[in-house]
Formats: sequence, structure tokens, C-alpha cells
Amino acid sequence: MTSAAEERRALAELLLREQLAAERAEAGIRRRPDPRDPVPLSPAQQRIWLVERLNPGTGLHNELVAVRLRGPFDAGRIAPCVAEVVRRHEALRTAFTTVGGEPVQVVTDEVVPDVRVESVTHLPADARESAAHGMVRESATRLFDLSRPPLLRVLVVALADDDHLLAVTAHHVVSDGWSIRIVLNELMAHYRGGPRPADPPVQFADYAVWQREQLESGALAGQLDYWRQRLGGAPPELELPADRERPHVPTHRGGEHTFTVPAATVAALTRLARDANATVFMVLVAAFQALLARYSGQDDIVVGTPTAGRPRTETEGVVGCFINPVALRVSLEGDPAFRELLDRVRTAVLGAFAHQDVPFEQVVEQAQARRQPGLNPLYQVMITLHNTPLDVRAPAGVRAELVPGLGGHAKLDLTLGLVEERGGLTGHLEYSTDLFDHGTAERLAGHFTTLLDGVAADPGRRLGDLPLLTADERAALLAGWTRPITTPEPERCLHEIVAEHARATPDAVAVVDGDRRIGYAELDARAERLAAWLRSLGVRRGTPVVLCLPRGAEQVIAILGVLKAGGAYVPVAADDPAERVRLVLESTGAPLLLTTTALLEGISRTPVPVLAVEATPAEVDAPPAERGDPADLAYVFHTSGSTGRPKGVQIEHRNVVRLVRDLGELYGISAHDTWSMFHYYGFDVSVWEMFGALLHGGRLVLVPQNAVHFPEALHRLLAAEGVTVLSQTPTAFAGLIAADRSSAQRLDRLRLLVLGGERLDFRLLADWYERYPADAPLVANLYGPTETTIWVTHRAMSPADTGSARSFLGGPLPSGRLLVADDRLEPVPTGVPGELIIAGPLVGRGYLDRPEEQRLRFVPDPHVPGRLCYRSGDLVRLTANGDLEFLRRIDDQVKVRGFRIELGEVEVALRAHPDVVDAVAAVHRDDDGSASLVAYVVSTSVPPPGARDLRAFLADRLPGYLVPSRIGHLDRVPATASGKVDRRSLPPIAAERRDHVPPANAIEAVLAEAWSRLLGAERVSVVDNVFELGAHSLLALRLHRMVRDELPGFDAIDIFQHPTVRGLAEHVTSAPATAHLDEARERAARRKWAREDRRGSEEGQR
Repeated sequence: MTSAAEERRALAELLLREQLAAERAEAGIRRRPDPRDPVPLSPAQQRIWLVERLNPGTGLHNELVAVRLRGPFDAGRIAPCVAEVVRRHEALRTAFTTVGGEPVQVVTDEVVPDVRVESVTHLPADARESAAHGMVRESATRLFDLSRPPLLRVLVVALADDDHLLAVTAHHVVSDGWSIRIVLNELMAHYRGGPRPADPPVQFADYAVWQREQLESGALAGQLDYWRQRLGGAPPELELPADRERPHVPTHRGGEHTFTVPAATVAALTRLARDANATVFMVLVAAFQALLARYSGQDDIVVGTPTAGRPRTETEGVVGCFINPVALRVSLEGDPAFRELLDRVRTAVLGAFAHQDVPFEQVVEQAQARRQPGLNPLYQVMITLHNTPLDVRAPAGVRAELVPGLGGHAKLDLTLGLVEERGGLTGHLEYSTDLFDHGTAERLAGHFTTLLDGVAADPGRRLGDLPLLTADERAALLAGWTRPITTPEPERCLHEIVAEHARATPDAVAVVDGDRRIGYAELDARAERLAAWLRSLGVRRGTPVVLCLPRGAEQVIAILGVLKAGGAYVPVAADDPAERVRLVLESTGAPLLLTTTALLEGISRTPVPVLAVEATPAEVDAPPAERGDPADLAYVFHTSGSTGRPKGVQIEHRNVVRLVRDLGELYGISAHDTWSMFHYYGFDVSVWEMFGALLHGGRLVLVPQNAVHFPEALHRLLAAEGVTVLSQTPTAFAGLIAADRSSAQRLDRLRLLVLGGERLDFRLLADWYERYPADAPLVANLYGPTETTIWVTHRAMSPADTGSARSFLGGPLPSGRLLVADDRLEPVPTGVPGELIIAGPLVGRGYLDRPEEQRLRFVPDPHVPGRLCYRSGDLVRLTANGDLEFLRRIDDQVKVRGFRIELGEVEVALRAHPDVVDAVAAVHRDDDGSASLVAYVVSTSVPPPGARDLRAFLADRLPGYLVPSRIGHLDRVPATASGKVDRRSLPPIAAERRDHVPPANAIEAVLAEAWSRLLGAERVSVVDNVFELGAHSLLALRLHRMVRDELPGFDAIDIFQHPTVRGLAEHVTSAPATAHLDEARERAARRKWAREDRRGSEEGQR
């Protein structure tokens, strides 16, 4: 480790030489004339003060260092030592208060040190450690009153005569990690005795004044420019997959996991650093960012790292809040080799350290980072490296050892602290327990060490090829994937099973269509007549037949008739554009189209014969039916295609039979069940609804069109028909919940509710479970692509799930095999996002006449020779309990209202408009989680085409679900550095913006004008949240300074609690301490009228 330390020291010396040269050219830090005068807070202190005021009672900023002292130690001598340390350092004697509504720090002369000595020696030996740790945690979490110094407390706990635990807790507003070391070593120095050292040449308050002078003088302008360019447009959040959702109000409770990196690995990393003209710290940052990229799926990673924040040598022995974190932003785009990533990190680290004098709060302002409650701006993860362990110069004969993990707090989502010890590294991974379980932190640390081993072995490998899994982990993850399917092969086709029910229970009702009741025998006979007619027209095994049919019994009869003839049905909608129908006929090569008499006239001319189901002859001379094979094609469903052409997905009889059998056994489905067929017959859930009923001999209730669009009508139908099995997309089910809530009827016959077809926000079920028990009906969340026969996973829901917006998929069906994998189809670790790969007999035949798409999606399984698997394109992760969590689509394909949409298809159609030169489509999510399709166009015409005209243009070319609900205009489509569309930068559609609300009184006018000036905006609506418009803590304090004379009676902190102009004005008006408010109102009114008079004069001169 010597070489790594030397390299790090060399870098520090280089920066120090540059720093000293700059110091010679600038004025030094001066002592204040009167130390008792109030001093403004430093930017770092100001931020801490604001957080404390906004989130009181968390103890978040309590800084703890605990040290085990083994050897002869007299705890009774510690109090005077603490008193001397407090005397030497003004920061520890500082009180924080407000003057004129703004925070200031005031140094007091005399304070009583907070020292406590305890003993646990009376307890049994095996209970002492736990008791002592409990006392330390209590001391570390007890709140400080910032107005009452000292903001330092010391606890000594005796575990034995020669074994003590020393805990030093200080508030971060007056200390930092460096300061705590100063306090510890000075305590030990005073304990040892000897000459009293000279007092520090300056104090922290002197530095705070000097720092403000530097900022106001413009001396840091160049550094500010660096950060503005470096961090502009940085992602606001590192999207690590957590065990829980981020709470609106974080508790900041934390845990810690300790791990080690072997000396051999560190030696190899040291050689790598030397060869790359870097440092070990840079290697570790690069590895950590590579790990975070694998976990988050992002390639623009920002992590924080602390700098001492002591730019001048006279501050080195001073206690205070000097620490200044810097943000290290690195692009991992393009899956670079690790050596290349190290070069990028080296540039970022050197740049950050060379520009570290700018307070972090100003960096956030310059970067215009988005502010969000509970989310640290710019970064939520930090990494630190200490070349040496904590060096406490203990008294003679006493051995000091750091005791980590007793603080119980986590300022950030994750903080990785690394310490060089005995040639290796000791890691301390602090994690927020709001988000992560200990097991998750333990796995992440293990993956980090495995990745470091991979880097040490071959730093030339690309990041995606570096290992995260051990051999045992990999084998465990592959065990379920490679396990053979044991369920029996289907022996009959779909229509054959229905025919068996017709023979066994001929009079049982098969289909309910309004007032019509069709028994199994009648259904089978009518389907057989149609099949004979189709055979006479040339339909054979595998022949596609396009159906264009409305809802009703004829739809079911036609589907069975096509299957009986040996064909495969291909549904299109009656309102599909003629171009869409032409493409389907062309791609399938279907020899005919089957419709109804009512739709014959509406169907445009087609290149194939069009037949009406009602015209089926009673008898026809047809060839005998061929015996079907379960491997025959059953249907072809067309999904959205990225090229603008729909993709035909081919599914066989045996696929559907397996699916229905698997779910039937899992959920106890029988002939006694009554099903609803709610979905459009070209949406694959309809296959599950229809054949789920008919293959079990159950009753299928066809839902009419009006009940599809009106949940109240659907609710009445379900109740009247006694439906027991209902399938819904979450979007449709939300309407049904509202209808159920307002209805006097209950759906008491319902026993199985299947939700699927799109992402389920579990919170949707909260209202449902208020009216229905957890198991009556049983609610199941099902997931699956069309290519793998509707469903491949299932998960039973419970009321306990409704507190989460996340979407869990459960596990595989008996006939399914699932793997969360990387681009090479290698398993990814538990908790790490990856693509869901699907294998087994539910995987369909593939795409019709789309060899390139087939090759990309249906790929050879590298783990099971001879087997094909399907790449879903869905990003998921495997949780520790084996539950799959759906995260998002990997590509641009999304689902809206249950329909799978390729955004590229919408964009292709929009670009076909003569006045559109470019287009981009996206999914907009509302606050309630519902999704809608939106689009943006770039046009050179004046005026540009309107949204209504564009939607009409699309309606002639695309199905209704592919027409965006809103269309906006752009000057250009935003792009990432690599030229890809940057959908995250798309602005909100103009129609969504709220109208401007002007001030209603003089108080609002003063505040609105002040905010307009500070935000650089033409005007500010009085109902807009100013922090969403770009305000931040520094601007809030500036606003307070601007208006405090005119509007007394409020504190700067009130701006954060009332973030709109109207809310703050109402607070000012109602504040009790408003003795001069009437006068202030008059001054404000005079200013308002003067502005209006001046504006009127200016307009009169135009």
C-alpha cells in the first residue's frame, strides 16, 4: 500500500503547491475585532441550519466517533480535558440564533462541558458490550439545541477496570470528521499532560467571514464556471433498486455493513493505478461507479466525495464545519473497458479537487440541480478513502481502536467508507434503512469485492463483462432456469377439448351474449358448420384466416370454426384503418377475411374474398377434417412494430392449453366458474378469458361494448350474471373500483380477480380491500408478453401489498422458466436489474415473416442446449425473497391501457405528415400513476400543424390506442451525448401548464416581484411552488433580505414551509408578531401603485 499512499500524497502535494501559490496572492484569514459579535453562517452551516429547522428531531447531523480504550485509563480525569478543548475552539462554544429573521452564530465565553461517565461493570460479562453500545447510541442520537452550547458531548463507559468506551458526539454545524479527530487527539494530549499548546491562530467564525468575502469578491468565478459546465444537466437521482420506496419524509436511520478487500487484490489495483498515472482512490471510485451503473441501469453516474475544505494552512488545527463535498460525475456510456473508465474518473477527480473551494451549496445552485424533499441534490451516494486508520494518540499503555456502526444515522442512501489497513482495505458501507435491508447492503458489498477481483485480474475487460457473481451465486441463480419441465405435453387441440365438453355436457351454457344462451352442443355444431365451409374454400392446417368481427357470440363461433378447419385466426378491429388491414393480409398471406353482414359494406376493398359469418351454409361439400396436432398454429396476434409495420406473433394450440392448465390447477378453476370476456379479441388477454372458460367447461359471459366503456354497466353485468372469474387491466379496474364503491350491489360471487396486461401499481387495490376480504375474491397479478402466451408469472395479492407503488410479478408458472440476465444472457445478482428472459413450452413459435426480429428476440439458450428462449425487453430484478419486481421497458416499447406500443411506430406515422420534419413519442405518467401516450413534433411550417389535425392524420393510419392523447411542439428533439433521443428532457405538454395567477393584494405583489427578480422570470404565479421554478435555500435567504423591511413578521424558514407566494403572504398576514404590518402594507401598496403608474407612463410613450 506504500506506493498507493505515495501516489495519493504526490497528487495532494501538487494541488497544495498550486494552493499555496494562490494563497500568497490573496489576503489571509483575519481574526475578528470582537469575537462576541454575531457572524453570518457559512454556506455549509446555513444549509445544515435550514435542514434542522425543516426536519427537527432527527439527530441527522450528530457526528459520532467511538473509540475502545484498552488499558489503564482514569475516566474521572476526562472532564477537565473536555473543558480545555471547548475553551480552545470557539466553534464548540457557539450558539445559533436569528437576527432580523436570518441565522447568525454567536460565540459565548463560558459553557459547561457535557461530560458523562458511566459503568456497566455490575452487569454480567456477556451483557456489558450491548449495554455500553446502547448508551453510546443514546448519546449519539440525543438532540442538540443549537441555541445552547456546547454542541459537543463526551461519554465514557467503563466495561472493566482496563476497558473503556469513549464516545465523542458533536453537531455537524460546528464540526466535521477532521474536527472530531482534532477533538479526540487534544483530549488525549490534555489527559497525558505536558505543556499547553498555543491556541489556534484563527477560529471557524473568522474563516466563515473570509469565505463569504471570497465569494463576494468574485475570486471563485472560474471555479463556479467549471461546476456549471461539469454538472449542468446531471441526472437528479441515482435510481438504485431499493427494498422499499423512498419515503416523503426520511427518517435518516441507518445501518452499516463491514467487509474487507484482500491485500493481494489491493496490490494489483495499486499496480493498475501506477500504470495509469492515477491513484488507488481513483481506481476504487471507477469500480464503485461501475457497480452503481450495473445496479441502476444508468450510465451517467454522480457520486460525492468529501474534501477537507481547509484551503489555508492556518485552518488545519481548527474545529469547525469545514468539510466540503464535491460531486464526481462520470459517463459510463458505451460500455467502456475499465482502463478507459479509469481515465474518465481520473479527469473528473483531478478537476473536482482543483475546483474544491466553491461551497457545495453554491455548486448545487450553479448546476441548477432539482430539489426534492428527502433527496440530496446532485448525488445520493458517497465514497471516501482514508490512507490510514483513525490515529488516536492514546496514553501510554492504552490501545485505542475505532468502533464503527454505532451512530445509527445515514445522511445519504449509501456511503462507502474505505480504510487502508495491513495492506488490504476495510470497507464500511453505511446505508439508509428507509430504503435498504442489511442483506441488500451485504450483497452489494460482496458484488463490489467480486468486481474488484475482476478488475485486478483483467482491467482491459469491458464493464459489462466484469463479474459480480461468485461461482456459487451463479449456480444458485441458474438452478431454477435449467430445471426440466415436468408437466405433461398437451395431447389435444383447443377446439377438440371444447368438443369433448359438448359431448359430455351438451346442454351446459357455454356462451352468454345478452339475452342469448348458447349451450356447448350448439356452439360446437355452429363452429363445425363454419369449419366445413372454410375447408371447402381451401383452409387447411396452418392457414391464417383474418377475422373482422364485432363483440358477440359470432366472434366466439368464428374463432372455433377457424380452429376446427385447421386454420389460425388473425383478428383485426372493425375500425382499424384500411392500411392496417392491408398490411395484416399481406404479412400473413391469408386467403380470405371473415366478417359479419353488418360490417361488409364498411370494409374497404381488399385483395382477398370477404365472407359473412351469417352466410354459413347449413350443408357444404367439404373435404374431411384433418386430425389436428397440438403443435398447430392457433392464432396470430399483431403487436406494434418499431419499423411502422405490425409484428405477427404466432402461438400454437399447446401453448394455450398449457397456460390454461397451469393456472387452472393453481387457482382451482372448474366447470362451475362463470367468466367474463371483457377484452378486445385482438388483445391476448381475451384468449385467456375465452379458453379459460371453455377448456374447463365453464360459462363465458360476453361483455357488450357499452359495458367496456362504462364501469357502472360492467358492474351491473358482473353482479347479474354471477361472474366468478374476472380479468382486468389495472386501468380498467380503477374504473370498476369506483363503480363498486358507488353501487349498492356487491360482487360477492367473484372468487378470482386477475390483473395484468400492464404495470400494476399496488396502491390501486387499497380501496378494493376496504370492501372485500383478502381471499374473496383472491386477487392475482399476472404478467407475460404476447410472445410467451399471455402470462408467465403469477403472484397472489394481499392487503399488505397496497402500501407500495412498486410492481411485483411473483414467480413463474409451472410451464415457465425465468432468468434475470445481462446482454450476454448471464444471470445478474439478486437485486440487480436485468432483462427478463423466458423459456419453456409457453414460448410461442415466433414472428411471422420477420426473420430479423425473430433472430433478435428468440435466441438460443446458452445454458440449456437446443432450447430457444425469448428476450422480453422488460427490465426486472429478483428480490431477496424470490419475488420478481418489474421496473420498466428497456427499449421504447411501453404499455398504455393494456396495449403494447412501440413508440417508434407512432413516430414513423407522425413523420409521414408533410409538415412534420421530426417526431418523438413518450409515455406521460400522472400523479396517480396512470399512463397516457403523448407526442412531440418538429415542424418548419408557419403556423405548425395543430394537435387536432395531427391526431386526425394519425387516426387514418393507426389504431386508436396508438394515437397520442396530447401532441406538443419542439424546436428540436433533445438528444443525449451519443445522439439518442433524450426522453427525460422532453418538456411538459403546454396544455398541462396551469394558467398564470396574478397577485391579488399588495403583499402578494411585493413577494411576486421579488421572486421574479431572483428567478430571472418575467413573472411568477402566486400559486406556483417557487422551488419547482428553480428556487433554493440561498435564494430563499436573499428573498428574506430583500423584503424583510417591508414585510416584517416572518422568518426565512417560513419560505420553505409556505413555498408559494400566496401561502407565504397569508402566513405573513396571520403572523402574530406584525406590529408594523399595516405600515408595511401601505409601503407595499405605494410601491405597487408606483410600478403601475410607471408602467402606464411607459406604455403611453410608445
